[in-house]
Amino acid sequence: MRKLKTIVNILHSSQGYTLLSALIGLSILLVILPFTAPLLKTLDSISTIYDLDHLEIRQFDSFISFELNRSQKVTIKENHISFERSDGRAITLDQYQNQIRRQTNYQGHTTMMFDVTDFAFERLNGNTFKISFVKEGKLIEQIFHHYNISTPEI
Repeated sequence: MRKLKTIVNILHSSQGYTLLSALIGLSILLVILPFTAPLLKTLDSISTIYDLDHLEIRQFDSFISFELNRSQKVTIKENHISFERSDGRAITLDQYQNQIRRQTNYQGHTTMMFDVTDFAFERLNGNTFKISFVKEGKLIEQIFHHYNISTPEI
């Protein structure tokens, strides 16, 4: 205990910055330094989760799930999907230029996503379909399920 008081007194002396205080500061830095790389890596991965493009894709996925839960029938064409609700409204999604737009009863539109190319729908089996599109050079594919899917003959 006597040595600890001596070190504290030396560190708080008014004679200035000593070699001992420099060594203690350096040793603390060397102990903390190895923990910073994993911490920064974790912070970087968290920031990509909340990137605006990821949020836009997650919001689009949530919207599709929302419409599937409220629709009685889903009609899929190659570049167009329609959700028919019990109240008679038809919600459609299709690509218009480089945007994915949503229409209600084929009137007006709301832009759901920007900078999208190659927007397509594919029926995988009886109750499953896939939505795929390219956004900023990355292929995004999402698979959904509904009990009543139809694909009209062309």
